[in-house]
Amino acid sequence: MLSADGQGVWTKLIGGEGAALAKLDRDGDIIFRVPAIVGSVPSIPAEADGLVAVTANASIVSAHAAADGALLWQYQVSPGLYLPAGAVTRAGVVYVVGMDGSITALTAQ
Repeated sequence: MLSADGQGVWTKLIGGEGAALAKLDRDGDIIFRVPAIVGSVPSIPAEADGLVAVTANASIVSAHAAADGALLWQYQVSPGLYLPAGAVTRAGVVYVVGMDGSITALTAQ
């Protein structure tokens, strides 16, 4: 997903140096990468209002600071079930849909 500043893209990295959330520049070079629970389900990180949300197949959603990737919080949405899609962020709230069809809205406040 294109970063909000328009200077790069967010991606999940799996394997190699370990699972990570990364921001790449327009040439594909890594601006920064931070260890993260990203899982293997293909979903893209979502950014809005300085927050990047990433989902993992273990139904874990994590929120990271867009400025440096620092982990802000994590939450397990529906234990034992997958998150079939990525997250959507809006006004500091992260929305995810669980495999059971439930919609969860998460905020750090």
